[in-house]
Amino acid sequence: MGYWTSSEYKTALQGVAKQMTNDELISALEKATGPDRWIDNEIAKLIGLEMPSDCAGWPAEFTHSIDAALTLVPEGWSYNIGKNEIGTNAQVVLGRSHPTNSNVFLEGTHIAIVICIAALKARGARR
Repeated sequence: MGYWTSSEYKTALQGVAKQMTNDELISALEKATGPDRWIDNEIAKLIGLEMPSDCAGWPAEFTHSIDAALTLVPEGWSYNIGKNEIGTNAQVVLGRSHPTNSNVFLEGTHIAIVICIAALKARGARR
């Protein structure tokens, strides 16, 4: 999917009642072949962000921007981002040690998408 204008977003979002679950978003992200504004919107809805009336900057480009994707990492979780040994894939590790030891390790070609998947998995793990 490409980038939409504000008016296209408002039109597309009208009548979309069902909010995707955490697991549905993870599945959509795993199938994504690149940044996807529709998925960005679904992530924003899942974490409770509200669309400004002018749609300015809406939603954050979670699937495009490493910085935006990192905002999804739950509080109290650390992260480490690197490359695999041959430099073809990004590796993301999220972890926390308190109150329980939990880790998420993922590898993929689109770093922001890999961070999104790991962060959503971590959010699911903390429940």
